[in-house]
Amino acid sequence: MVPGNGFTKKFDDAEGYPELFTIVKEGVEKVLGGRRAGLMLGIAELGAAPGGIVGAYHPVDTNVIVLNNTALSLIRRQSPKLVKPFVFHLLMHEYIHSLGMHDELETRRTTHYVSKEIFGRDHLLTQIASNPAQFFPRLSFEIPANQIGEVTLVRGFERESERGYS
Repeated sequence: MVPGNGFTKKFDDAEGYPELFTIVKEGVEKVLGGRRAGLMLGIAELGAAPGGIVGAYHPVDTNVIVLNNTALSLIRRQSPKLVKPFVFHLLMHEYIHSLGMHDELETRRTTHYVSKEIFGRDHLLTQIASNPAQFFPRLSFEIPANQIGEVTLVRGFERESERGYS
């Protein structure tokens, strides 16, 4: 696949969770051939564990992706320019889980592969997918037990017309 296929411009122009998620779905479908509709996005305070902060998760057999507001707040404070790439990476990773890929290592590899195919090897999103710890050293893939707070659903998540991801 040629990196100049419009995904970089779409990402650069995207504003908000719904637009980012539309790009995720298009990219995953283009590369892997799979697609799923009807997902919802939730935001919850998941806190942090001694081993790090989980960015997001997809509970198996559900139609929800949950982003950790604690992680989002930390990125907003420490690296505001990385919020959008961080959210995109998390959405793609969890979307791939939602398609039935439950193995964490395989999901990470697949997220990197899709990112490389649609953005090219040198794009920031591909670099993040290749080594998230390089950009987010406290990112963890383990959900802290008993730390899941109330989940707030993002309205209009699968509608491209909604804006805002702050």
